[in-house]
Amino acid sequence: GRVIDEKTLPVEGATVIYYEWRPGGCEPLARSQTSRDGRFSFKIKKGDSSFRLVAGKPGYALGWWETNQGCGEPVIRLGKPGIFKGVVADHNGQSVPNAKVRICLKNKLMGDSEIYANEPEEWFTTKTDKSGQFTFENVPKDATADFGVEISGIASVWTFCDFGLRAGEQFGAGRTDIRIEVPEAASIKGFVVDEQSGQAAAGVDVQARPFNRYDWYFHPAPVKTDSDGQFELTGLIPDKYFLQVGSDTATTGYLTVELKPGQILQDAKIILPKGTPLEVAVYGSDKGEPIENADVTVIQKAADGPYPTFKKMILI
Repeated sequence: GRVIDEKTLPVEGATVIYYEWRPGGCEPLARSQTSRDGRFSFKIKKGDSSFRLVAGKPGYALGWWETNQGCGEPVIRLGKPGIFKGVVADHNGQSVPNAKVRICLKNKLMGDSEIYANEPEEWFTTKTDKSGQFTFENVPKDATADFGVEISGIASVWTFCDFGLRAGEQFGAGRTDIRIEVPEAASIKGFVVDEQSGQAAAGVDVQARPFNRYDWYFHPAPVKTDSDGQFELTGLIPDKYFLQVGSDTATTGYLTVELKPGQILQDAKIILPKGTPLEVAVYGSDKGEPIENADVTVIQKAADGPYPTFKKMILI
């Protein structure tokens, strides 16, 4: 493909990253630098249709290209950068220095999907200064964005709106009055019981997923139950949560809870039912030969929830 500027001239020395699109963030798979004529190249998997190309260079706004923009040669335009400015405050209204702020970008001229990635950090991440202020200066002038804040000991806080707007559409470029308040964190203490034996389920993963349709993908890291089947989830943002429990030998147990600011929910009990064996064989589409070390994702949906409650990747 090619990288050009606002005048359609080639951009030399731009970094172009090939991302695989995944819910909750794009995963970088390869990088390339543009030549004098603005060209770059990647080798991709045959049939790979879920990817994004993002380009950046100091002094320019980020630009990207996604697969739904057509089957022709990818052309990424880097324009003059816009800006976002804001402040992060705690639940008492005090500014929060040294908080990590991530950006989730969208530009309908470049595609229908949001762009969010953990790498490279200098593109998508910044930190608040001593007065709690943050700035992004590498965004397209006609972009929109949402922001996520990470503070030590507290789960990520995102500005996603669950009604009317999609991820990355909350704020327009040029806004310098953004204020993100981090609510007082809550926690959950509980235990997991094996349905078949009635005994404590030790060493199983417990995951808390917010019910907000976008926050669902930006969930806190799971914790494991101890030898007594007990677990504790801390630093949770007040919200309605879907608690998932899973292991290699059991199906998913789940429980819905709602947390208030500062609340410590005690004695949350989750029943872990016995699993059913599932055998999967993967073969190549051309010659039908067995494929080793293929990624296989298994998804099980809940009876009373809008989202999958179990998603596990295994290697065969």
